[in-house]
Amino acid sequence: KTNRNRSHGPEAMAFARKMEPAASEDRRQIIVLDSGGGYLRAGPANGSAPTAVEPNCSAVPKIRGKESKGKRKIAFGCEVLDLPAYRLYRPMQRGLLLDPKQQAMIWKAALLRDNRRMLGGLKTRNCSVLVIQSPLTPRQLQQEAEEILVQDLRFGRAFSMAGPVLALHSPGLKQKLAGRRACTLLDLGFSACFAQPCVDGSAIVAAGKRLDVGGRVLTNLLLERLGLCHLDLSSAWLLAEDVLTKTGQVARDFKQVLHRDYSCVDRMRYVLPDFEKYSRGFVSSEEFQSDDLQRVNLAAERVAIPEALFRPQDHGLAMAGLPNLVKEAIMAVEEEDLRPDLACVALCGGLARLPGLVDRLRLELRQQLPSHWDVDVVVEEEPELSSWRGAAEFARACPSLQQRPETKAKAKTSTGGEGSRKITAAKSVPKERGVAVAKRIKSLAKAKAKASTGGQGSRKEISAKATSDRGRDSGPMVPRKDTGCSNSSINCGDSRSSARRSGTGLQNAGVTATGLKRKAQAD
Repeated sequence: KTNRNRSHGPEAMAFARKMEPAASEDRRQIIVLDSGGGYLRAGPANGSAPTAVEPNCSAVPKIRGKESKGKRKIAFGCEVLDLPAYRLYRPMQRGLLLDPKQQAMIWKAALLRDNRRMLGGLKTRNCSVLVIQSPLTPRQLQQEAEEILVQDLRFGRAFSMAGPVLALHSPGLKQKLAGRRACTLLDLGFSACFAQPCVDGSAIVAAGKRLDVGGRVLTNLLLERLGLCHLDLSSAWLLAEDVLTKTGQVARDFKQVLHRDYSCVDRMRYVLPDFEKYSRGFVSSEEFQSDDLQRVNLAAERVAIPEALFRPQDHGLAMAGLPNLVKEAIMAVEEEDLRPDLACVALCGGLARLPGLVDRLRLELRQQLPSHWDVDVVVEEEPELSSWRGAAEFARACPSLQQRPETKAKAKTSTGGEGSRKITAAKSVPKERGVAVAKRIKSLAKAKAKASTGGQGSRKEISAKATSDRGRDSGPMVPRKDTGCSNSSINCGDSRSSARRSGTGLQNAGVTATGLKRKAQAD
């Protein structure tokens, strides 16, 4: 039962073995695209880090609190960071791609802005793209993302795989998990937090658990707090997100912090950009003095906002925190002998960089899990790049991703379309299904031939699925009393002549001789 619920590696493993490239084929450039709800990270698979890290959003600039219609162009990706006020739009909601057109424009701006740096001077048709998407994404949405890259951006091929499992291929995380058979991968992302038990590099899909609290929820909570006590940053959402990233931390004992009225929390000063001398905000020391810049002094907000990851109910969210999420995922595994090994938790995602998160999570898991389990929490230095680096490592080792794409002539010959391209091998019709369809068509053709050439005295039941052209085009037949049919047999020649006289076909009615006699008696 567990093998049926277990995903043996990423989705590409299934067709990677079927698409081994020939030894004479040239290798090509592979682009790894981690398209998250908050940020997208893209770069060649042969690099150690992504070359483009940009917000996955678009924005309309605001002038004096109003949207500028037609005065300035729409900003995409990193262009939004240079705007002092804007209205933000995102193509993804709750980790799912809901606006493909907007996503296509953002990907085009991020991937093709610096062609030489991203593609190495090659054309897009000579490059393939490996897209990292959130877990449990429907296959239809994955295909939409692949079609955008192949049809709109003109890449040679596109593949989609889930992010959390790919993080296990990251060299930094591999080193932390050396010698361990199983672990629980905890992805702390922008839209949600996802706990996924993994055994031997494979994910137990049925045991995955999701918490709808991520970077987006924390930033919205910080915006409310800043609007009440400091200043309104609702027109600069990404600036508030930067404030949370640079000043937030997780308290080891939040009850003690409350008891001391936040006096044990160090105050931090965040300097807002003026978009003239400084285009980005930064944390300043006490010695930094400037009367021209606005500052925000933060103390309680630094620990109260990240506490929503452990106690969402304190902020009006009826959900359990991260320790309960990990515990529920481990207990959902049916093999009880695997559960102690899953007590090792590997963190990935942007929120994993919050100071104090690892110690707090390890402490609370030790209190909730059995005492004889070896509880541990590991994280690499840059957890937000774990999925991207794992996907790059997988792409370098996967031969199917380095296969040369089909030319336009081959695609037209194989598919019959006008230059249609192959998006992914998983989208092709399975061979078993094609054989079954061919057999079904052949059997229907034989039945049709027998029905049209049946001899005298042959005893058969005429089916609606094997119809003649005359019977299929005619309307419903009204049985007559003078059909000449008996209970024991039916003459195919007589039935066809009777069908011609009545303007219909017995085949389309799908009845036997006994049924015809009963209907005639009823009339």
